[in-house]
Amino acid sequence: MTIGLMETAILIAASQGFFLAIFIFHRSRYLFANRFLGLVIFLYSFVLFDMFLNDTGFYLSMPYLRLLTIGVSFALLPLHFLYARYLTHSFSKLQKSDLLHFIPFVLATLFFAILFFIKHSDHHLLMQKLQHGHDMLFLTILNWAILIQFFLYLILTLWILHRFEQEIKSIFSDIDKIQLHWLRNITLVLFAGAIIFLVENISYLLGHSLSNSFNLSSGVFAASVYIMGYSALFKSAIFLKTEVSTPIGKIAELSTQSLSQPKANSGSKKYAKSGMSPETAQRYLEKLENLMQTQKPYLVSDLTLPQLANMLDISPHNLSEILNTHRQTNFFDFINHYRMEVVKKKLSDPKTQHFNILAIAFDAGFNSKTSFNTFFKNHTGQTPSQYRHNAQPEQ
Repeated sequence: MTIGLMETAILIAASQGFFLAIFIFHRSRYLFANRFLGLVIFLYSFVLFDMFLNDTGFYLSMPYLRLLTIGVSFALLPLHFLYARYLTHSFSKLQKSDLLHFIPFVLATLFFAILFFIKHSDHHLLMQKLQHGHDMLFLTILNWAILIQFFLYLILTLWILHRFEQEIKSIFSDIDKIQLHWLRNITLVLFAGAIIFLVENISYLLGHSLSNSFNLSSGVFAASVYIMGYSALFKSAIFLKTEVSTPIGKIAELSTQSLSQPKANSGSKKYAKSGMSPETAQRYLEKLENLMQTQKPYLVSDLTLPQLANMLDISPHNLSEILNTHRQTNFFDFINHYRMEVVKKKLSDPKTQHFNILAIAFDAGFNSKTSFNTFFKNHTGQTPSQYRHNAQPEQ
C-alpha cells in the first residue's frame, strides 16, 4: 500500500468530514433538515475514503468490497435536494414519498452486487479491469447515469430555492436572515463540479485524462459539501425559531401568489374559491389602509403576515388575497413600501439632514443595511445618498 501526498489529503478530508457529520447529527435533533445534511457529508466522506482505499491499492487485496460501495454516489444529490426541501418547508418528520428518491441507489447497489458475485467469478481480474478501465462498459454507463442524476437534482434544488425566495416575500417583511443565498451559491458550485465531471468523462472517452480517478471534480464536490456543512451550522439556526418556522410551515396553507410581481388577474384566479365577496374584500382593504396609517405596524422590523392579519382580525389567507388581488403586490413589498416612504420623507426634510441614513432606515422598520439599500435602489432607481442629495433644494 503506497500513500502519497494526494492520498494523504483525501484521507484528511474524509476524516474531517466524518467528524463534521457526527457533530451535525448531534445537532439534528433540533433541526430535522440537518439529518439529510449530516447524511450528505457522511456519505461524501465515505466516497472520499473509498477513493483513498482504491488509490492505495487496498481493493486489490479485498476486491469483493469495491463494487458494493459504488452505488453510494446515487444517494448524494437526492439527500442534498431533500435537505433544501425540508429546510424550506420546516418539515419535522420524514415524508414517506421521499423514500422514492433512493430507488436508483438501491437498484445500483443491487446491480453491482449481482455483477460482482454472479457475473464475475474472478474478483481480482475484475478489480484490475476496474482500476485500469479495461473493457468496463458498465463504468462508462455508471458515470453518465450519475451525471444525469446530478444535473437533475441540482436543477430541482435551485428551483426549490428560487421558489422559497419568492414565497417568503408573501409572509415576511424582513427576509435578510432567512434567505438561502449561501445554499444556492454552494449548489451552483456543485453544478460547476458536475460540469467538470462531464468534461472529465468526455476526455476519458477520448483517451485522455484530465485528472487521476476524477480527482478534480471530486475535490470541487468535497470542498462544496464541507463548506455547506459549516455554513449550515451557523446560518440554519434561524429556522429553529418559532416565529420563522411556523409561518414557513404555513406557506402552502396560505396559498399566496409566489411571484414577487403578480400578473394581472393571476391573483383573482388563484383565490377564485376563497368565498370572500368583493364587498367584504373592499371593507378589509379599507381597514388595512386605516391600520397602516394609524398604528403604523410596519415600524416593527420583524412583522409577519400572520401578525398583521391578527391585528385586522382576519385570516392570513384573506389578507394575502387582498394584497394580491387588490394591491397587486406581496406582503414584503407592501410593508417595505411604507417603510421606504418614511425614509424618503425624512431624506427630503431639511431638518433631518444631519441624521444618519441607516439610523433613519432602522427607525422606519428596516432591519438590514443590505436589504434596505437593495429595496430602495430597486424601487427608486437611486441610492439613499443620491436621493437625499437630489431632494435638496438648490441654494
